[in-house]
Amino acid sequence: MAHGPHFKAGLSDPLPSANVDIAPTVGRILGFAMPDAQGRVLEEALKGGPALTGYTVLDKTYRSSKQTGLSMKLATDLDGRSVDPKLTTYSVELRTKALIRDGARHTYFDHARAVRE
Repeated sequence: MAHGPHFKAGLSDPLPSANVDIAPTVGRILGFAMPDAQGRVLEEALKGGPALTGYTVLDKTYRSSKQTGLSMKLATDLDGRSVDPKLTTYSVELRTKALIRDGARHTYFDHARAVRE
């Protein structure tokens, strides 16, 4: 959320962003040159900035290989000798969003989860 004379009034920005984008955005407003800052200036939220239609957002899902043998000890197994095979094969799914404008690409972590196979 942002409000003030530098921001477009009433804009609901659907583009991906993260905390790392705050410093470059505030730096731009204050007139600081921050060439080594991580993140991006949230230009679409600033007055005179580009329209939201000038951006492309790509969703991407990455999936790890299946991993088996994750020792999941059963609560009923006091000596740890039996493992439930239904609980031992997993993969990890990672979802990202890439924001693209004028050849610049910024990738944002969306979410991750473990997937029981």
